Amino acid sequence: MYRVIFEHHPKKNQEKEFMIYWKKGSDIIQMQKGARGTKLFRSLKNPKVMYAMADWESKEARDKAIEKLSKREDAQFVLHGHEKYVSSHKVIAEGELVEVSNIISHN
Repeated sequence: MYRVIFEHHPKKNQEKEFMIYWKKGSDIIQMQKGARGTKLFRSLKNPKVMYAMADWESKEARDKAIEKLSKREDAQFVLHGHEKYVSSHKVIAEGELVEVSNIISHN
């Protein structure tokens, strides 16, 4: 599995619009081969900051999906529609899964 983490700074009073357009674009992206889900989190340290975490089968699968999506007529909307509602955004981390621990204790 491959994960990309984005940091978003929604503009003042535009958080709701950002989330709507982020979800619309993400829903289309997640229909691509190799997509494994995406989630949007609010920072506990700074509630004005949001983190999107996108999981993929592999980096190659994501690269192919983004290339395919970039050829669509609505590519700007799908890939970048949410950007008009943020003052800044960037990739802050990306990596490949190397280990998993799923031990859950209910004690």
